[in-house]
Amino acid sequence: MTRIRLFHFDIPTWGNYGDKALFPVVRDLFTGFAGGQAFEFTGAAPLRREVSFELIERINASADAVVVGGGGLFLQDTNPNTNSGWQWNISRAALDRLEVPIILFAVGDNRFPGQPAFSDLFVDHVSAVADKSVFFGLRNHGSMESMADTLPESAASKIEFQPCPTALGQLIYSGSATPTEERRLAVQMLVQHRQRAAGYDAETIHREVITAVRQLAADGWQIVSTPFHPDDRAFARALAVLPREVVIGI
Repeated sequence: MTRIRLFHFDIPTWGNYGDKALFPVVRDLFTGFAGGQAFEFTGAAPLRREVSFELIERINASADAVVVGGGGLFLQDTNPNTNSGWQWNISRAALDRLEVPIILFAVGDNRFPGQPAFSDLFVDHVSAVADKSVFFGLRNHGSMESMADTLPESAASKIEFQPCPTALGQLIYSGSATPTEERRLAVQMLVQHRQRAAGYDAETIHREVITAVRQLAADGWQIVSTPFHPDDRAFARALAVLPREVVIGI
């Protein structure tokens, strides 16, 4: 059986715990399918970096398809660019040169309340991506609905539900973990400018989460503080005031 060769556009990052875990899991999902006999990855590139014609030519020569995602890629203010209007920074000229099909995989609409509607550039570009896609998978039903309302029917009709692979870990890595009855919860909290602009208050969120943590600890859970981004430190300090027998790992 000949494996299908894939090239992955991802987000290498140390600034987001979920994204750091997400992209290796995407690749593991593909390479683990059919006992490892169906897919292999020939390379990867950061999707926020502008895609060059040279890279497109290498992909055409060495891959059978391109995987884009997952992640909340449908944003205009994260990685703003005039090529696409969303996070994948590929011009229409480069996209038109791509000769292999696209697999848009577990992508989401990550706009927060109060953020503007998508631009005409976004609509035109994502519609072109949909035209070149053999699979156009969005990771939640809210994103499916918002994109169905945003995109023309030709693109909207291709939308499929593809849960985020990080929610499928028990299936992807079945048999790799030793079952345990220990109840342990890792807690990490990041409230930044986008959340604050949408009306979320960090102190209120921290206070209510700590209330929940206290209840979980009283019910026998072990709570582990796992700050990841430098801005997580405010919440980690708030957790640090709890008794040491409640919070471990700080």
